[in-house]
Parts: sequence; structure tokens; C-alpha cells
Amino acid sequence: KADELGVDLIVVDAGDETAKQTSDIEDLISRNISVLIVNPVDSDAVAPAVKDAVSKGIKVISVDRVVNGVD
Repeated sequence: KADELGVDLIVVDAGDETAKQTSDIEDLISRNISVLIVNPVDSDAVAPAVKDAVSKGIKVISVDRVVNGVD
């Protein structure tokens, strides 16, 4: 569907590793994404990276779990 709509879709998988998920999010932020959909491995550990995304104007959607400390 993303191709049909002309949207670039980047999919990453942290493999249930919090450090990798944080690194993946930081990498995506540096790629100037406009939307981040995240399924947090650890709702606390991912919070700083998600807060950084929000502060840069990236829309964040959390799936299955909340990101603690982030609205």
C-alpha cells in the first residue's frame, strides 16, 4: 500500500533488544522520517529516543504498549 501511495516505508526489527531498538529509532530520526510507529520492547528504555523524535516534530504511534513518560 505504501508503494501505491508513493510513501517510503522503512521497517526495522530490534529482535526484542532494547539497545537495538533505541539505536534503530535514533537512526530513523536522523533520516528525517515524518512518522514513527513503535512497538516498545521496554516502555521505559525507549522513552528518551521517542521523546527526541517528538521534540523534532515526528509523529509517534505506539503499538501494544505505551511509552512511559510520553504523551
